[in-house]
Amino acid sequence: MQSSTISYLTILALTSQVLFLPSHANLCTNIDDFNNYNASHTYSMPALRINGTKRDDEGFNIVEDPDSSWYIASRLKVSRVVDDGSMNNLWLNTGSSNTTNMGMCEESTSSYELGEYKFSKEVLERSVNDNGDCKTMLGEECVEALRVHYTESAIYAMRKGQCPSGSDWNITVPQQCRGLVGGGEHWLGGMSAIDKGISLNATLQQQLYNESNCDTSLNASMHSAGGLGGSYNQSIRFPQPTFLTFWPNRTDMSRYLSSWDDDVYVKIVCLRPDEVTEGSVVPPSGQELLDRPDAKFNKNTTQGPSNPSDGVVENVCGKKF
Repeated sequence: MQSSTISYLTILALTSQVLFLPSHANLCTNIDDFNNYNASHTYSMPALRINGTKRDDEGFNIVEDPDSSWYIASRLKVSRVVDDGSMNNLWLNTGSSNTTNMGMCEESTSSYELGEYKFSKEVLERSVNDNGDCKTMLGEECVEALRVHYTESAIYAMRKGQCPSGSDWNITVPQQCRGLVGGGEHWLGGMSAIDKGISLNATLQQQLYNESNCDTSLNASMHSAGGLGGSYNQSIRFPQPTFLTFWPNRTDMSRYLSSWDDDVYVKIVCLRPDEVTEGSVVPPSGQELLDRPDAKFNKNTTQGPSNPSDGVVENVCGKKF
């Protein structure tokens, strides 16, 4: 699906069927998306685990596992349907962690769609130096506000046992981030959501791949988080802010617990699959794309924080912008 069809009022039903015992054809298709791609980038994050054993106990919460790491793989593939289009598929590798009774929701906003950039030139110029935590691109104050914002969303999911949707989906931008969107209440690139629910209980089983005669390097710790369409060039050169929330699947939410904020986990990441595979088309540099005479920026784009971050300022991949 092209990102140009997405608005912040639309929830994409893109949950991968591989987590729900799909047909052999669908299974192999998802594996092909993992094995064959034109560009990628892998980000590490702390491994998570559920602390405690009682679902209605105050100690039943999600905590970091300091002895392990998880990996988020952003893999972009050329679209065979739309000219200059691509599909960016997200994968989560949970390693040997036990994710039973752990849910996950994913939301994201686009940096480019409908033939125009959804952030200002200044924001996009600095975005390519972002190490993946969004602090250089969006600013530290904005990122902290987003963490609070999505903590509330994760608490909702924990209470309901499902990701927010419809009128319960909070699609607004925190006040601290509105300088990026001309003071508006919504991301200029819209919002999309992929509802994984409690599907982290399930994993991709190697036995199913073998039975389907699929050519795969996937293992049981890989979770498909769906994919979003977009322009090939811009999807590789400019990050897409993505917001992941993790929550414990409780059964008794009848009483209020003051520790709810500490029971869930939020990961904010700016994904950019900038590592182009050999034989694939290498897009123009980000600066060349932004400097083109026909480059169009949404009229409400603004620079945002003048000093967005004191963090990393060089490209984490060691590649020139």
